[in-house]
Amino acid sequence: MIVLTTLMIFGCFGFFVPKMYLKRYMLLSAVCISSLYFFFTPLPGYDLTRHYELLHILRRLDLKSVLSGTEKISNRLLNQYTENSRLYLIYAFLISKLKIDAFLPVITGTIIYASASSIIMMSAEDFGEEIESWKISFCFFFMLMLTDFRTVSGIRNMLAFSLFAYVLYYDLVRNAGKFWCFLAYFLLANIHTSIYLLIVIRLLTSLGKIVPKWILMVVSFVSQSFLDSIIQFLTRVGDVPLARSLLEKINIYVISGGTQYIMIRGAAHFILILIQMAIFLYVLRNQYMNKKFKHYGDFYLFTILFALGAIRQYDIFVRSYMLIVFMVSPFLLSFLNNAVGEMPNELILSKRSLIGFREVCLYLMCIAAVILSMIMYYRGFYTPMDSGFI
Repeated sequence: MIVLTTLMIFGCFGFFVPKMYLKRYMLLSAVCISSLYFFFTPLPGYDLTRHYELLHILRRLDLKSVLSGTEKISNRLLNQYTENSRLYLIYAFLISKLKIDAFLPVITGTIIYASASSIIMMSAEDFGEEIESWKISFCFFFMLMLTDFRTVSGIRNMLAFSLFAYVLYYDLVRNAGKFWCFLAYFLLANIHTSIYLLIVIRLLTSLGKIVPKWILMVVSFVSQSFLDSIIQFLTRVGDVPLARSLLEKINIYVISGGTQYIMIRGAAHFILILIQMAIFLYVLRNQYMNKKFKHYGDFYLFTILFALGAIRQYDIFVRSYMLIVFMVSPFLLSFLNNAVGEMPNELILSKRSLIGFREVCLYLMCIAAVILSMIMYYRGFYTPMDSGFI
């Protein structure tokens, strides 16, 4: 309740901040909200407990011995990060020297909220037209409400996703140097290996020039069906560190178990994804997006379809939802700027049909995801981690 109240206060107060000070206000909000982690005690099963244990180990070591792997001290936790998350290991090592464990989630939370806020402000700048400050503040409020404060404490996944969304914006919207952007992507994969999957989706957006988009959409949606083939391939090249790392993640999240399917939370995420997809489709249908956002929109669409295709796998589904929340700001801002007047109660909805062939296909995929999940549930095909439908 304290967290929700704090989020509401900072989110609502943003509506009264002059536009020229919004950027600084968002940064201040990121710091203040994240500071709540100084008073947060994680339960034994939380990821944050494991990260605190890692800090205690790193505090006794020097960086050279940690990265060289010479400290094989029979500590599975340290060895795991040494193998596939070296960038995170450096990050955690530096924070460990601050002597206070809570600095890890506080600094991480600040980076996450600041990255998401930066995407909002960059979007407002790149639309190239005057946008009322309340619309920018609404996007900030929307982001705060949809970013799960407890999930931020998972550290690696949210940190990697928020920074990936930030770099992706520079890559696809501002057309920054591709070499440096892809270098950043691979560095972020050394925080969490799930970034490799996002790199694959990023490459799909480039294929849109030579492959019909509907084919790429279907591939994104049914990619979970290729899981057995992917596992067999990774098993054959299992000696490669990257393949071994990915295989380990697949085993944790898909095969041998993971987080139990939380029905209410999963259903809420599903509904929120549909709402965000409806906003995106409205903007796309009415051609409100600047051409510079085209490839960014393609990536967003492929990510939504991947999330819906993974609806039976709770861990994958909720992690995909996180990235969708970080990326929705430009489309929400475009919707507010073109479909809402100067005041929130002034709707200027286009008279043009809101539903076209593409929209019908996407919503049919949503229905298919639900039906598939129900069939798999009632026929007992769920893996141990997803013991119920959303």
